[in-house]
Amino acid sequence: MIDVVNRINELRKARGWSVYRLSQECGLSATTIHKWFEQKSYPNLPAIETVCEAFGITLPEFFSEGKLVEITPENKVLYTSWGCLTREEKTLITKLIDVCVKNHKSKN
Repeated sequence: MIDVVNRINELRKARGWSVYRLSQECGLSATTIHKWFEQKSYPNLPAIETVCEAFGITLPEFFSEGKLVEITPENKVLYTSWGCLTREEKTLITKLIDVCVKNHKSKN
């Protein structure tokens, strides 16, 4: 089982962020984040989601124990937009992507 607070701290340090910088990126108070690290409180799911957004990762990536894959700003736009689409729109876009990939592979 993953230790959420240690994971947040690990990701923060990997980016060279201070607690203050993390708080600014998340929109949470530095006091709140310090309390997590001092084990005086624990982040709830909405707070973890906010932290993930600041790090540019998804919840599954946060909780994965494998290699971390960061989402680029371009990917993030696609990812967040995807949820607004209907099933039919998602199917059409998936087919379009498949065609584009096949065309790209045939040129190489």
